[in-house]
Amino acid sequence: EGDTRPGAKGFQCKPNAYGMAGGSCMQVGDPEGWVVQTRADITYERFCLFTCKPLVPKRITLEIPCAPLSKYERQLEAQTPSGNGREFVFRANPMTEAVPWPAEEEVEEDTGPKDPVAQLVATFALYGGAQK
Repeated sequence: EGDTRPGAKGFQCKPNAYGMAGGSCMQVGDPEGWVVQTRADITYERFCLFTCKPLVPKRITLEIPCAPLSKYERQLEAQTPSGNGREFVFRANPMTEAVPWPAEEEVEEDTGPKDPVAQLVATFALYGGAQK
C-alpha cells in the first residue's frame, strides 16, 4: 500500500483484513533465510512489513500487490545483526526512466586516438546538452 504520510515517498506491504484475521504467520525454511530470525511464528502484520515487497506498477493504483523478498533482498535490506529484522520500504523514482538515445546518424571510421574534450563537447551537442 502506498504511504500516505505527507512527504513520504515509499511503499510498504501491509496485510489486508483476511490476513489480519489469521493473527500470525509461521516462517518456513532455514532460519538463516528468515528476516526475523528470533522466532518462527510472527504476527501477520510484521510478516508483511518485514518479508514482502510491493510490486509497484507503472500506473499507481489503490491496491498494490505484494510478493516475497528474494534471498538477496532479505540478506541485504531486511536482516539485522540482532535477528529482529527491519521493515522493507520500496522507493520509486520516476526520473530513472529516460527516453531512448537518438539513433546514430553517421558512423565515423576509427582513425585512432581522439581529443577527449572534443568528444565530450560533441556528445553533449548530439544528445541535447547545452554549452555555455
